[in-house]
Amino acid sequence: MLCLGISAALPIAEYVLDSRVQWHRAHADMEGWQEEVEIFAQESHHAIQGFNKMETVWTALAHDHQEDPGKKAYALKKANMYQEMGQDVQDKFAKVGGTWPELELVLPNTSNLSAQIRRLIGMLA
Repeated sequence: MLCLGISAALPIAEYVLDSRVQWHRAHADMEGWQEEVEIFAQESHHAIQGFNKMETVWTALAHDHQEDPGKKAYALKKANMYQEMGQDVQDKFAKVGGTWPELELVLPNTSNLSAQIRRLIGMLA
């Protein structure tokens, strides 16, 4: 169909151009969502590692305070809290289909954390 010297191919060319633009926008949106999923997976993994590490630290503090039942009970309560928080994040992540990397990152050992805390408190006093 010709109308005022414009060929019939023009509407088809506009449609094809419009479709390409729409495809590229959708592709960019998809890549953005994939990146968000990867970020969420890493944040979940780091949260679980942090909670597990804090559980270990509080358990070590409980072990260091065997002579004081109040401090030991408090430390064990905190250790349990972090264990539950880590398990909760892990369960929720698994529920949405999350998977874990093959290699686990290892955080530095803090077995002498209680002594370090006492030394820092002494420096502040």
